[in-house]
Amino acid sequence: MRDAKLNSLADIIAHYRPISYQVSANGQLFEKELKPVSPYGFGRLHFTICFSVISAVSRYVAESPVRAPIQFIFDEQQGIDADVEMLFDEMIKSLPREAQKLIDGRPVFKSDKELQYAPLQAADLLAWHLRREHETGEKLVLTSRLMSGDAHIVQEIPDEMLRSWASHHATLPGVPLLRSKQQWKDFKATLKTLTDTGIYPSKIKGPGIYYPEGTSALARAIDWVRRRFRKA
Repeated sequence: MRDAKLNSLADIIAHYRPISYQVSANGQLFEKELKPVSPYGFGRLHFTICFSVISAVSRYVAESPVRAPIQFIFDEQQGIDADVEMLFDEMIKSLPREAQKLIDGRPVFKSDKELQYAPLQAADLLAWHLRREHETGEKLVLTSRLMSGDAHIVQEIPDEMLRSWASHHATLPGVPLLRSKQQWKDFKATLKTLTDTGIYPSKIKGPGIYYPEGTSALARAIDWVRRRFRKA
């Protein structure tokens, strides 16, 4: 049964011949150096990888001879979808205009257990095999079948970049206000309240007497997201 499922997923890749795009980062370094000094939402590797994929793929397609709209569909991860939804508009402002134009709506997060999203299962399986090969040094037979014969593009987030983010986070005075899960939850609720009333923290240059306490920290956080992925 398992082999039949694996073969069916490999057949999906063989039939559609997609370009596969691999983005990776040093997870141990992320957990050890970046996570402890980051806002709660930015301290999750899946969040960073999602935005890195959006940035890298849209830039790549924008520079390709054949361009087409890109719809980003990610596997469900608890809490990540809400964070991406909250910061998406600000994040893509750092992308070149041609790359922005190719993004077909906001990213969506779906369960790979739904039959119509079987390609997500194939992508998840490829990611598992690549990670396994990296961890063990063993070459797995199915890995090559899960990669498109047309192109497999690899991008690694350098350790130096992770360390530079960590150094930058450590200097931001607003980060301690956003480090715990509850603080992050409150941040998102406050941000929603502000944006629902037409106030956009990313445009705030300093605290105002009519803004809630901590608004300047929110402004810094949103602006940081934009700057962080400008060169991702």
